[in-house]
Amino acid sequence: MPKESEAKTMEKKMMEERNKQIEVRKDGKRRIQPVFCGTTAADTPSVAPAPEAKKTSTVAPPPAKKKAPAPVRDDEEDLEDSSDSDDDDEEESEDSDDMETSDVESSRKRKTATTTSRVMLAMDLKKPVLRPLEPKTLKVTDGDAYLDAPEQQPRLSQHVQERKGMFVEVDNRWKHGGIETTQIRLVKKKQTEEMEDDEEERRRTVQECIWMAVVGAPVIMVAANKYHVMLGCGDKCIRAYRTICGTYTLSVRLGALPVMLGLKENAAYVVTQTCRLSTWNLKQGKAVVARESLLECLETSTQDNNILSVDVSESGVPLVVFTNGSIFTFNVSLSCWIPAISTNILARLTTPISDAQLEISNTSSSLSVGPLVRLLKRMRRQTTAVGVAPQVVKAVKESQLEQLLHCAEQLGNPHDYQTILMLYVETLCQGGSEKKLKNILNELSRSGAPMQVCGLRRAALCDDVTRMIKLRQPAIADRIVAGGTATATTSTKNRSLF
Repeated sequence: MPKESEAKTMEKKMMEERNKQIEVRKDGKRRIQPVFCGTTAADTPSVAPAPEAKKTSTVAPPPAKKKAPAPVRDDEEDLEDSSDSDDDDEEESEDSDDMETSDVESSRKRKTATTTSRVMLAMDLKKPVLRPLEPKTLKVTDGDAYLDAPEQQPRLSQHVQERKGMFVEVDNRWKHGGIETTQIRLVKKKQTEEMEDDEEERRRTVQECIWMAVVGAPVIMVAANKYHVMLGCGDKCIRAYRTICGTYTLSVRLGALPVMLGLKENAAYVVTQTCRLSTWNLKQGKAVVARESLLECLETSTQDNNILSVDVSESGVPLVVFTNGSIFTFNVSLSCWIPAISTNILARLTTPISDAQLEISNTSSSLSVGPLVRLLKRMRRQTTAVGVAPQVVKAVKESQLEQLLHCAEQLGNPHDYQTILMLYVETLCQGGSEKKLKNILNELSRSGAPMQVCGLRRAALCDDVTRMIKLRQPAIADRIVAGGTATATTSTKNRSLF
């Protein structure tokens, strides 16, 4: 029996050394690396098992070879099971309980970390669907047009265009010092990762207030970009602030409540409840369109006269689209509305403008797509009626493009003007309209005219037009050059558009 007690003493000593774990803490995580000990017992004779311990007559399988533990990274917990003995000793069972508790905690952390990920569904891979525009219903009574005013909301939140994470927050029921008024804040939202008590990472949205303003009237609608913040208020006023610092720059009294509000760079527009449109050039501090009624653009022959969308160019010229397909802009020089596209039976007498035709002049990648070309790509196209003579198709198509070219010149967008101009020249070349081609070259090379049109150099546009005429109609180009009508275009100097 002394040999048996000595063996137990050696085993107890080995287990005590084994229980000395190496504990490493890094980045808020705990790593436990057990110490594995071994001994050689060549000089110690093996103890024969007692006959009472035999429960079966089968021979026990040879002991499996113990494999070395796999290396553990710093950011992982060790899940090695430390219970290898089946001895009924109390001390060994206590040690095994401690190791099992540690294993349970480690496995619980591992399961918690894996359950934070969201299962991806098939619907997550679908393409987003654009929300259709909601038209504004026009009500005409006794010769006057009206729009439904929007309902006042207790809180509003509007994203700032071209500024990630920046929002304009409006609280129409803000109370301070016993007074209820309206608070406007420009906040920047960002997400931060924080460690919780259970060592889990959670994201929280933190708001940073850039500037604050207080208005004495409730805010109905908000529009904001990287330059300005526009507020449509319940006291029939429009208020403007600088986005970068919150400086109060503009306050305009309207004749009715604002219904539609928008910004494009330094230009702003508003449509009131009485269906009147106003636009401003905030950079120059002047009005472009002052309370012009949209009733003049309505067609009496159709009931579908609701406003689909309102846009404005960088110079402040509006572009109004109705649900019947009509598009109107405003001639600042003549102070009147001009139709860019009108929906009538003439659309069935010519071929529609395709997207490929609108891309023929998009040779300069620095020019962004203008509002007119964007609308032409989005509008519905009517099919040409059967049996229309080619001369009728040619006449209607040229008249339609001349109307669009005049509209593009009023909007002042360089991409719109260049696209429509080159499409018009190509159509004239296909129809062989030599006199109209001469008229374009004479207008671009006219002496005394401004050097630029819509921000583009006239001389460079003249070179582009001449180049297309030579490519499509060489005979017409030779006659124009021989007649001396395009002397300036024969220069070989490379001129820039700007």
